[in-house]
Amino acid sequence: MLFLRKDIASTLASGPVHIIGLSMGAMVAIEWMKSYPQECAASILINTSLKGISPFYQRLRPKNYYRILYSLFTSDNSRREKTVLQMTSNLYPDTEQLLQRWVSYAEENTVLPSNALRQLLAASRYSAPKLKPGVPILLLSSENDNLVNSKSSLSLAQKWLLPIETHPLAGHDIPLDDGDWVCQKIDHWLSNDPVSSI
Repeated sequence: MLFLRKDIASTLASGPVHIIGLSMGAMVAIEWMKSYPQECAASILINTSLKGISPFYQRLRPKNYYRILYSLFTSDNSRREKTVLQMTSNLYPDTEQLLQRWVSYAEENTVLPSNALRQLLAASRYSAPKLKPGVPILLLSSENDNLVNSKSSLSLAQKWLLPIETHPLAGHDIPLDDGDWVCQKIDHWLSNDPVSSI
């Protein structure tokens, strides 16, 4: 979070920003809203889960444990990216082209297994703040998320009394599977006074 704040310091100087966070990125967004609420105009959290609100088996579906471990430690970039895509996407039409692009990114920016494992542990340990951040929040989830049970987003919506929209078909990475749907839901929410959702 601190790196991101430094990276967009000039933008923050112009006023509060809207934050969109997917999965672990949504946890970063929550921490940002909690620590620096004056910098956040509103936030959209996509397919996230929080310790203390959802049980571990909903936060990360057990059927993926082996595949995640495999993706952490394989040196085969192509197979790793294919495994990740299978866990996170249900609808993307041109998977081969996307995989080639992801493999290229992986070769240019190598992620050490130890760093990936640290990120996974950080996500698993991140707990819900005691108080809901005082920033407007919209939740987006996917009913067919194969990585995180959609009940996690629903539990968060109920706990913090947040608006939630659920996609019937997309995978964990809703922006990848149906970016138009994400944009429409955000636009509709922002057009209808999100301040009321604080």
